[in-house]
Amino acid sequence: AAWVRDGGSLSDTVVTSGGGVMVEQDGTALGTTVSAGGSLVVSSGGSADGSVLVGGEAWVLSGGRTSGTNVSDGGTEWVAGGVAIGTTLSDGSQIVEAGGTASGTLVGSGGVLDVSDAGTAVGAAVTDGGTAA
Repeated sequence: AAWVRDGGSLSDTVVTSGGGVMVEQDGTALGTTVSAGGSLVVSSGGSADGSVLVGGEAWVLSGGRTSGTNVSDGGTEWVAGGVAIGTTLSDGSQIVEAGGTASGTLVGSGGVLDVSDAGTAVGAAVTDGGTAA
C-alpha cells in the first residue's frame, strides 16, 4: 500500500486488485483510479479529489474528505465519519454511516445511496434508475 501524509501528494495513481492507497494528515490524492479489489482510505486530515472507483472501494473516515468521486461498475464509497462532496454514482454505491456526511451526491442509473440513521445526506439528486434509501 502507498501512504500519503505530511503535505505529500499522489496524482493519477491506478490501484489494482490487492492494492491500496492511504491518505491522512495533510496528504492529498488526485485522480486516483481504483479497480475491483483495490481500496482508497482517506482518514483524518487527508483529502482525495477526482477519484474514480471502477469496482473498487473508498473509505472516508473521520476527518477525511473526498470530492468529485465517480463510482461505477459495482464500486462503493463508504462514508464513515468523514465528508464526501459531489460524488456521482452510476452502477455504484455510496453508504453513509454514523457521523458521515454526503453532500451533493448524484445518483444515476443503477446507483444506490444508502444513508444510515446516524448518517447525513444533503442535496442529493436521484435520476431515473437511481435509488436512495
